Amino acid sequence: MNKTIFLLSTATLLAVSAPVRAQKRDAEPNIQGVARSASLMRQIGEACPLLMDVNKDLAERYHQAFVETGEQAFGKAAFQKALATEYARRAAEVKARTPESWCLEERDRLKDMGGGALFSK
Repeated sequence: MNKTIFLLSTATLLAVSAPVRAQKRDAEPNIQGVARSASLMRQIGEACPLLMDVNKDLAERYHQAFVETGEQAFGKAAFQKALATEYARRAAEVKARTPESWCLEERDRLKDMGGGALFSK
């Protein structure tokens, strides 16, 4: 239970700062916010190591934690559906902005939030 609360809090922090359809700061975590956080970690782990040093293991652990939290909080079927939609949206975002600029912007944004460990091995 404490792990779920912690992960939902972390998901909210990441989702609140996301520039696309971000939740309001005082909003409760929702399925889209947790899915956005999971997709963010997945894309960091997949797209950014080709361009910069990324702690892929940490990104994968965060990704898995968000997926597990989303499935527990919202039900596996519902969360997997939201996650598939979000994966497609995030992939299109990275492609449109180019992986280089997307990774640099995410690194800078997450560094300011204490996520700098993702971008150092």
